[in-house]
Amino acid sequence: MFLSLTCLIGILIGLHYKVPAVIPVTLVAVVVSCVGATANGDSFSTIVLTALLSAIGLQGGYVIGMTARGTLSRLAARFGTPQSRRV
Repeated sequence: MFLSLTCLIGILIGLHYKVPAVIPVTLVAVVVSCVGATANGDSFSTIVLTALLSAIGLQGGYVIGMTARGTLSRLAARFGTPQSRRV
């Protein structure tokens, strides 16, 4: 569930922002996942795996969002704006 959540956040960042926005979000996600795993009393390997999966999820979602940006803008242009009747 954590991986899908980070991937969804990465997609949203990729749709709306450029590269500098994903770097601090990745750092925050790694810190939050490390703190959460430490609070649960998990082992060191689990903490590292959780931090790695959160970073991979954000970066992968960001790439998906960046590639979908053009497709979604074309769909929004097609269905979102009415045609002008003026010549």
